[in-house]
Amino acid sequence: GGMGVPEEDCAIGILWYPTAARQEGLGASSLLAEGHGIENGAPVAPDLAAEKDLCATLSKLVHMGVVLAAHDVSEGGIALALAEMCIEGGIGAEVSLDAQAFGFSTRTDSAFFAEIPGFVVVCYRKGGEETLSAILPETLRFEPIGRASSSKLTISKVGVVLSETSVQELRRAYEASIPSLLDF
Repeated sequence: GGMGVPEEDCAIGILWYPTAARQEGLGASSLLAEGHGIENGAPVAPDLAAEKDLCATLSKLVHMGVVLAAHDVSEGGIALALAEMCIEGGIGAEVSLDAQAFGFSTRTDSAFFAEIPGFVVVCYRKGGEETLSAILPETLRFEPIGRASSSKLTISKVGVVLSETSVQELRRAYEASIPSLLDF
C-alpha cells in the first residue's frame, strides 16, 4: 500500500533496514511470476524487530508532517512503488538507484524489482533529511534518492538513465493491466 507523490516540491528517499540475507530479492517475486512464469524461490525473511521500528518511525514522521507519502516495495519492487506513487499523485519523479540501500545487487532488474522487506519509498518535505536522520533508531537507515518533478518518472544509476516514462503512459499501462487480470 501507499500514497501518491503529493506535490512537486518534495524530495524522495528510501527508509530501510539492512538485512543479513545477501540475495537479489527476486525469489518468489512478482517479476519472476508475472514476467517469467516462474513461481520459485524464497523471499528475503523480514527482521520483525526492525519492521516494528520501521512502522513506528514512519508513523511518527507522518504525524510530524515530515513524510508526506510512503509506499513499500513488497509487491513489484521500487520501480512499481514509484510508478504507483506517480500515478496516484499525478506527478513525476527523478530518482537514482546509487544509494547504499541498493548495494544488495549489481543487477538492474534486481534494483528495479527486488521485493526486499523493510524498504519504504518516502516523499518528504525538502530540508527534512536532518529531522529524518535524527529520529531514526539504530536499526534503520535513510537515504535521499531523488525528487518529485514534472510529468515523467525517470530512474537512473551512475548517471545513466535506465527508464523514463511519462506519468500518463504509466497510468495507461496500469489501467490496461486491471481488465487483463480479470479475464479468467
